[in-house]
Amino acid sequence: MEELIGLRTANSKTFNLGGRKRRAEIYSIPVHYKNNYKDVKEQWKDIDTTWRNGRIDSAPYAAWIDGLTLHYTDKQTCENGTIALEKIGGIDKQATQFTFEGRKATIKDFDTDLDLMVEAHPSGVRFGVVVKSDKAPRDLQYDIKGNLSRIRNRAEDADGNPLALTVSVKDGKLTESVSSLEVEAITGGKKAAKFPLRIDPEVTIQPSSKDTYLAKNAATTNYGTQYYLAINPSAISIWRSLLEQDATELPDGITISAATLYLYYFSTSATLAGTTLRVLKLRKADWVEAQATWNIYKTGSSWGTVGALNTTTDIDTSITADATVPAGYGWMTWNVLAHVQDAYANVAKIVELLLYSTEGDVGKDWYAYSNDYTDDPSLCPKLVVDFIAPASFGIQRCVMMMSR
Repeated sequence: MEELIGLRTANSKTFNLGGRKRRAEIYSIPVHYKNNYKDVKEQWKDIDTTWRNGRIDSAPYAAWIDGLTLHYTDKQTCENGTIALEKIGGIDKQATQFTFEGRKATIKDFDTDLDLMVEAHPSGVRFGVVVKSDKAPRDLQYDIKGNLSRIRNRAEDADGNPLALTVSVKDGKLTESVSSLEVEAITGGKKAAKFPLRIDPEVTIQPSSKDTYLAKNAATTNYGTQYYLAINPSAISIWRSLLEQDATELPDGITISAATLYLYYFSTSATLAGTTLRVLKLRKADWVEAQATWNIYKTGSSWGTVGALNTTTDIDTSITADATVPAGYGWMTWNVLAHVQDAYANVAKIVELLLYSTEGDVGKDWYAYSNDYTDDPSLCPKLVVDFIAPASFGIQRCVMMMSR
């Protein structure tokens, strides 16, 4: 397939399928950037978050490290900011030399059983610590300059389970602390966290689309920063996942002929091969990724039914797609033509989805990478849409629409 470079957007690529047929690949994370976002004539470029000479430049932002300070500039808004690590375990820290490899900058053994890591990804940069044992300190203090709303605070164990994180901000000083080394267990209750742990603030420069999962056994816990989506049909710990795919860059006046949701299935504790996973239309468009839980879709607003399965207010069961879990790991696909056509016609081209298992109490779990998976962003969720452009729809018109 030939990519139509002139039809690129921040989050999509479009390919020529012959005649007036096109294919749009819409990603849950940014895939392109510009150096000057005000220049409509500048071509979108592929993002590359490899550190080169201590800098990231081929991204929607520029980033560099000076001592223990991460500097960044948002190329779209021209906003600048810094995140400076000041203390670990209450002790002032001084910089040593970072080692740069690929998307990561690290200082090994910066403290007792603790490494520093700065990791770049298409949406932003994480700057924190890797805690290798319970002997390592788990209290951090940063000096933050710039837009505090860009900062997300994260703490997780080696399996991606969220750790209880105490966060405070005062006079530009951000403190993060992890006291408990327990995480939620699939079967309910608690279990020991698995080392190494990661504790780090993340600066989000170009936001991704929304996704998270809801857990009955942790009904008030939000999982919006997790690197995976999760499904579990166990009666004790039912898990369901929410996804939003932004298809607003699809041109007006097209005929959508096919639409496929891609999720990369990578893990299970007990195989779900042969199990049906279903995608429904989610009615709630205003759910908040950083707030949604089993009980609520945003702060102060409850689901019609806990777990988001109220057929009047939460979901539409007339718009559905099924896929069978394969024996091996890899991409799973759902035919979401009806979902995308509905969103294109009725919901401002925003595709809202709920994913769950149709099985009964089988006590097994399923994991796919979310938009927060930073090790290989190419495995994040994506939506592929085939469409037919109207006869009057020329390349120049496409360029004008897509450059807005």
